[in-house]
Amino acid sequence: MRQPNYVSHYLRLLKPQIQKIPIDKHTQVLLTNLVRKRLQRDQIPQFSKLRNIITESSTHENTNPSTYHIPEILNLCYKQPGGLYADDRDIQWFLRTNLKAWPHESQKVFLENEKDSLDFKSKNIRTLPHIKFPNIDEDRVIPSLLDSFPELTQTDECQIEPLTNISLDSNLNIEYPQKVLTKILKLIHALRSNSILTHPRKIMSPIAMIPLSPLGEPVPLIRHKNIIRDKIRYIREVLYSMPPLNKSDFIHLESTLDRMHGKKVKTELDLQVMAHYEQFLKKSYYLDVEKTTCEVSKYAFIRTEGTVDDERYFTTMKKNVLELDKAGSKKKKKK
Repeated sequence: MRQPNYVSHYLRLLKPQIQKIPIDKHTQVLLTNLVRKRLQRDQIPQFSKLRNIITESSTHENTNPSTYHIPEILNLCYKQPGGLYADDRDIQWFLRTNLKAWPHESQKVFLENEKDSLDFKSKNIRTLPHIKFPNIDEDRVIPSLLDSFPELTQTDECQIEPLTNISLDSNLNIEYPQKVLTKILKLIHALRSNSILTHPRKIMSPIAMIPLSPLGEPVPLIRHKNIIRDKIRYIREVLYSMPPLNKSDFIHLESTLDRMHGKKVKTELDLQVMAHYEQFLKKSYYLDVEKTTCEVSKYAFIRTEGTVDDERYFTTMKKNVLELDKAGSKKKKKK
């Protein structure tokens, strides 16, 4: 671990540069904390990358908005995989436990009566809780998230903090795996139902479908088990690749974008920053733990043409900004 003086030295050098980056104050604080963490943990490659981003982003001579690295900074500050579902211990348990079973069914069941199949039930929020966690198969252990993605142990961004006050033993009781299963199925259902979050990606069914042999016979047991293993890995990969924002951070970013829209005079840089915040929020959500729903931003429903580098994007965005400003002014007059 580096000496405190070493950490303080680089913080003094980089803090003024961070303050020059055209991002909001809270994000600047998070970025500063990220620098401190890299130094305290002696993560030199990650720190060097971060320092380069900060140095380039703080240069006022920038003429190309992409050199501000705002999308990358927002992802670093708000979507750290290390904090993956940090507020939900049940989901953490699913991601880290060596599971020994998962809901599965033969393709024959699906073909004979689709409406009675587990796959069909997983598409309906009312029937979804009726899907039961299967009996444990003692002969097979499904690797945890860290086993499935060994690269997660190589960088600090992907470190998962150890859980406390909860056992990681999948046999801790009969009810708990069922509780976790229902929550995971509800979350996958919410993600699959939200085309804004998943477009253009299509999330597959959470149920492991066991195919039949060419002769209509059950496949060998080893393949059966591998299909279940692969399905668990797939669901973990979906959750890992689409982490939610902390609710307080989500609300902060949305209110920050509201304030940006509320500015009467907007420079070209203001519009570029707004565009990056808007695009980030469009693909972000926070997890309502009680309802197990994915709550998206109101900005996810604002349509723009082209990309951030396309002039059409700003033409349609300026129009949307004016409409939002007018709507806000009318509300104030009514009050």
